[in-house]
Amino acid sequence: MLRKFNLLYVIVIFSFLLLAQNFLVLRAVREMNGDARVVNYSGLVRGATQRLVKLEISHYPNDELLATLEEYLYGLAGRENNYDIVYMAYGPFQASISDLLIIWDELKTAIYRYRDGLISGESLLEISERHFHKADEATHNAEYGSEGKVGNTELLISAGMAVISVIVIIVAIMMYLLRRSEQRQMEILQEKNRQLETAILEATEANRAKSIFLSNMSHDIRTPLNGIIGMTTIAMRNLSNSARLSDCLHKIEKSSRLLQSLVNDVLDMSKIESGKFFLNSAEIFLPEFTQGLIDIIGGQARAKKQELRVSDAEIEHKHIIGDPLRLNQLFINILSNSVKFTPEGGIIGLVVKEMPCGREGFASFEFSCYDTGVGISKEFLQHIFESFSREEDSRIDKIEGSGLGLSITKRIVDMMGGNIQVESEKNKGTNITVTLDFPVSDSDAVPSEKNQSGASMPGTGLRLDGVRVLMAEDNELNTEIAVEMLSSAGIVLDCASHGKEAVEMFNNAAPSTYAMILMDMQMPVMTGCQAAAAIRNLPRPDAAVIPIIAMTANAFEEDIREVLAAGMNAHVSKPVNFETLKTVMKKFLPAVELETAAELNAEPAPAAPDSLLEAIAPYGVNTSAGLSRLAGNRKVYENILLKFPKDKNFETLSNAIRLEDFNTALKAAHSLRGITANLSMETLAEMFFQLEQALKQENYQEALGIFDRAKALHESLTEIMGRY
Repeated sequence: MLRKFNLLYVIVIFSFLLLAQNFLVLRAVREMNGDARVVNYSGLVRGATQRLVKLEISHYPNDELLATLEEYLYGLAGRENNYDIVYMAYGPFQASISDLLIIWDELKTAIYRYRDGLISGESLLEISERHFHKADEATHNAEYGSEGKVGNTELLISAGMAVISVIVIIVAIMMYLLRRSEQRQMEILQEKNRQLETAILEATEANRAKSIFLSNMSHDIRTPLNGIIGMTTIAMRNLSNSARLSDCLHKIEKSSRLLQSLVNDVLDMSKIESGKFFLNSAEIFLPEFTQGLIDIIGGQARAKKQELRVSDAEIEHKHIIGDPLRLNQLFINILSNSVKFTPEGGIIGLVVKEMPCGREGFASFEFSCYDTGVGISKEFLQHIFESFSREEDSRIDKIEGSGLGLSITKRIVDMMGGNIQVESEKNKGTNITVTLDFPVSDSDAVPSEKNQSGASMPGTGLRLDGVRVLMAEDNELNTEIAVEMLSSAGIVLDCASHGKEAVEMFNNAAPSTYAMILMDMQMPVMTGCQAAAAIRNLPRPDAAVIPIIAMTANAFEEDIREVLAAGMNAHVSKPVNFETLKTVMKKFLPAVELETAAELNAEPAPAAPDSLLEAIAPYGVNTSAGLSRLAGNRKVYENILLKFPKDKNFETLSNAIRLEDFNTALKAAHSLRGITANLSMETLAEMFFQLEQALKQENYQEALGIFDRAKALHESLTEIMGRY
């Protein structure tokens, strides 16, 4: 097969060469035809000059012949081409034409002077003779140039014959070699057959594994479904019995969450295998992240009377950059398994340590998850990360699960560039160690002060008094948040509602009016990248040097590369931590003095018994993070929260979903994701993120389900905020 391919390859190459040679021959013939026209027109110039002068001397001026003769000359010189005259690049010919044009100008002048009676006929004849002789010289030079191309054409034809001969010889040799290689080809074919048989066996095994998986999933999905259906029936019969109704709803919720977990595992694995599983990038505060795991896993452990031990004391860098959603999913998968497979009274533990890291700007962490559960056999350890796999053990057969959790966990660790190791012994427990490197966030460099209760006060840091900044942001609520916080640091903020307006405001302002530009990415009329590129191309001295900082919820590596390629200087992820933003700004404003501003961050007043923040906290709003993001200013945070129900993006999203206008829905979901993240509405922000991803992947059925859940939560929050 290989030799046949080589033979074909050789034939194709030489055929191509032959075609190229034929093309060159045809072009040469075409050029010779063009040269013949050049020779012809050169002769016409020679003859027409004599006729023109004779007519002038006979007092029969012919302006049409005069114009035609000039067009011939210009055509031969390549200036004009009204007669399809091919340009002859032959040097001596063009030199003759150049001289001829000079004499032609003299001859034209002489003709007009003769008509006016200013020179004699003898003078006119003398100039025309020089023109005639030069035209005769040009004709001879054209003939010489054309004869040279005839010789080249003969060489090309000879080369073509040589190519044909070579092809015949090589094809004959290759045919001989092909016959000798038939036996080898048969051996290769037999090896391919053996490989095919192996692939069939592997596919059969994969189908068997998937059949087992589907059987397990069928059982696991039916279990919560039966619970939901059964409890719904009982609830319908006990609408007047509030205690019984509440019990049914609690069990329905529990079964629904189990069903959702199973479906999410299957969907995640499907995304991973189809290459649609991506990592985001945002700031993570590790103590807050660890506390979130405690909140989630602690309830599960308490329900089984287990002890949960968590240690994160050995951490130097607490602010890192990573994907909080996938990092959370990773450790919830591991720790949930520990809870499920550890008997009552057992121990579940997580130890987070910072390890030495040789990468500048990065920190390395070791996460050790351990339990005193049933353990894993040595035989099954080698299959622990395989999809659809579960160890056969009568003690765990009734425990729900898809067998995908650890497989997904391994994929996430791999995507993060980390390492995962499992140590386990039957009946003694399991220890899973995950090692990951993360970029260190600039927030670790923000100075803090101590209040009087000895704790670090949030939000103390930079004053930027009098610094004038242009900000482009299309969402009114995000704009208001930025104005509140940046103005409190002394910044004078001018706001544009889209990229084009930002370009116009910058261009209309005097040079050096603005010290910096903050640029959102996804805006109407002109995107952030388009606006940044347009500003960089403006013909004014500050356009090339003004710092431009991107602020966007799109924080993938490719997004960061895109903003830098557009001419921006830095990238800050949404939701924006304003102390982090001010620290980034300080890097590009070296003249600004660093000073603490404790007066801007007065300690929040004690919460009222029935405050807004207490009311919304159970609905997935991380009020502590929200206050921290807004420098502890409770009043500002509550004022902005109360404006959330007035935002029109959810109405836009709802109408777009109803009309199946999924492009508009995608834009609205992206805006809502940024708004809710800025307000620390974490559950709602996560829903809008999932909705955005589903719409991007054109998974509209999944998108509709996510929208329904988001709508219910949005309505609950809106109803609560309406009371204040």
